[in-house]
Amino acid sequence: SSNGRFIAEARSPDNAESKRRPFADEFTITFTESGSEKPIWTYQQANDEIAPVCLIPTDDGYLIVEDAWSQIAVFNRAGTRKIVADVLGSTPEEEKKRFVDYTTAGRFWRQFALRDFVHDDSGALFLLRTYWGRLFVIDYRNARWLNDS
Repeated sequence: SSNGRFIAEARSPDNAESKRRPFADEFTITFTESGSEKPIWTYQQANDEIAPVCLIPTDDGYLIVEDAWSQIAVFNRAGTRKIVADVLGSTPEEEKKRFVDYTTAGRFWRQFALRDFVHDDSGALFLLRTYWGRLFVIDYRNARWLNDS
């Protein structure tokens, strides 16, 4: 987390040795408070879930996870996961054709994307802005995507 209080880590047995396997799975996510050896919670990736590619712990004990298929999930303080947005699934086809690179390693869109937090009287928000300007706003405490323009 930006205040240094929380640490999130994702590990896969596919990457346990010095030789890493592409498209690893079976990740275990561990969420720990700094200075503690005991995790607050641990989460085992289910067989039908996609591998995490970005873990963003919040200053108040939530975890935002982007997966390899561009879904955004929020983990609450107890470690319960809820998918709240699908970046590419919610992006119009003409934008994807123009701005997303389709490669053998997957769909590339994260380059130059910005992620930030806004905290005000209305709540705690996570913002993700793609490099072409599409904005996703997540009320992470309530695990919901605010997709109203």
